[in-house]
Amino acid sequence: MLPPAAPSALARAEIQAGKWSELNGCEVGVRPPEAKGMRTGADAMRVDATALNELSGRILGAGYAVHTALGPGLLESTYEACLEVELRSRSVAVERQKTLPVRYGGVLVDAGYRVDLLVEDLVVIEVKSVRQVAAIHRAQLLTYLKLSACHLGLLLNFNVEHLKLGITRMVNDFPRPEGRSKSRKVNI
Repeated sequence: MLPPAAPSALARAEIQAGKWSELNGCEVGVRPPEAKGMRTGADAMRVDATALNELSGRILGAGYAVHTALGPGLLESTYEACLEVELRSRSVAVERQKTLPVRYGGVLVDAGYRVDLLVEDLVVIEVKSVRQVAAIHRAQLLTYLKLSACHLGLLLNFNVEHLKLGITRMVNDFPRPEGRSKSRKVNI
C-alpha cells in the first residue's frame, strides 16, 4: 500500500478554512467539487501557465522513466500504478482512480467516471495501452477536463516503441501568458 500523498496547498487552505466536513476520517455530508480536488470558478482561473507547463514536463519525465523500465505491451493498470509510484517518488502529489462527479440539474451525480491519475489537483492523466489512440480516447480526456475544470490533460499511450509517439496533450481554456493572443495552434 502506498502512503497517501500530502494534501495540495489548496486542500490545506480549505481544511484550515473549515470547508471540509470530516469526523474521524469519515466524510460528513458531501464535499463540494472543489474540495474533491476539482477546481471551479476563480480557483480554476488562478492557475499559472508556466507552472502547468513545468508540471507537465515533470509528469512526462516520470512517464518516460516508466516506459523505459517496462517497455510496451503491458496492461493499462500496470502503467497507471507504476506511473503513480514514479510520480510519488519525485514528490509529486497524485491521486489514482479519482471519482469525477457530474452536476446535472443542480444535483451532484456519481455516474461512475474515474480519472486515471489527477496530478497536483491540476493535470488529468489518462493512461492507455492500445495499438492506436482513437478519437474517442481524446474525446474522453476532453470531457474529463471540462467536468473537472482542469486546464491540462495528458493522454499517455504506453503501447508504443518510443513514448514520445504516444503522448497527446490537450488543453481546456488554458491560461494565457500576458500578451498572447486567444487563438493559437500548437503542434506537438
